[in-house]
Amino acid sequence: CYFFFSSRRRHTRYISVTGVQTCALPISDSGNFTIRYFFDRMDTQKILLVTKHHENVRFIQGLLAEDRAASCDFVIAGELSSALSYLDAETFDAILLDLFLPDSQGNELVEQICQAARGVPALALVTAVNAKLGEQAMIAGAVDYLIKEELSPSLLARALRYAIHNYELRADREQKTAALQDAINQLLNLVESRTGMVE
Repeated sequence: CYFFFSSRRRHTRYISVTGVQTCALPISDSGNFTIRYFFDRMDTQKILLVTKHHENVRFIQGLLAEDRAASCDFVIAGELSSALSYLDAETFDAILLDLFLPDSQGNELVEQICQAARGVPALALVTAVNAKLGEQAMIAGAVDYLIKEELSPSLLARALRYAIHNYELRADREQKTAALQDAINQLLNLVESRTGMVE
């Protein structure tokens, strides 16, 4: 696999490594940073990881690196403003969300992310002592919450796959419903036009 690192300092480098834990983590003075890593596998999922803590980035990277079935392209945002910019400019399969950022936190943060995500599933990351915040995050729009102390490689990968699968099913169902409604409307219009011709 290969890794792409960039920050606001505009230094960029590609590094070939055997394990993500050995990677250096460049962080800009403002605390915003972007890390992208790609595995040479099919069906790579694009995940937006919203957190101000680079320890969380290494933790999530390490877990998914241990799950051979996981294939992810991560984009990391250290602030809400950065996350919103990414959501406006790019398309993601899922969002992993820390509930405490420098410019927003809690339910207000979740609501803004979910509104900008336009249906893309958001999963809240919480600690065991703040598990109640995960339940509140689900009320605010998150599809699930993950307690970091309880996470394992298989659990994190499965939670992401489940959220993405449900999102794809819902999107497909909504598309088919819209297509069916469009066909019904066309049929009704045709019937009305022919009825008018007979009268």
